[in-house]
Amino acid sequence: MERAQTDVGEGNVIAALSVLAGALALLAAPAGVLASRYSNLVTLHTGIAAGAIAGGALAVLALLLARRGRWRAARSVVARGSGAARNGRLLGTLALAVAIAGAIALATNAVLTHFQQ
Repeated sequence: MERAQTDVGEGNVIAALSVLAGALALLAAPAGVLASRYSNLVTLHTGIAAGAIAGGALAVLALLLARRGRWRAARSVVARGSGAARNGRLLGTLALAVAIAGAIALATNAVLTHFQQ
């Protein structure tokens, strides 16, 4: 009698990618500030703007990947990747908050500079 084999697959790669995208999104804002500190070509405004834009885009990607990873984990027999999807969603949400804070900082600076003159 043969035993039934189940295909467990390679796990939930989408959920793992959401964690990676969330971590990169969180690192984008400090990377922009560090680039402005150690490079003569990048100003602080440009570094914050680039960090906020890159962080925001990666945060949205992390949130979308986490949603897809959660969906895959919910529909699998083994439910692999639900923890990674949860962590990806957390990192993506934090990174989106950092990107929004960077945008608010730039907008506040622009308004104060405009009315100072």
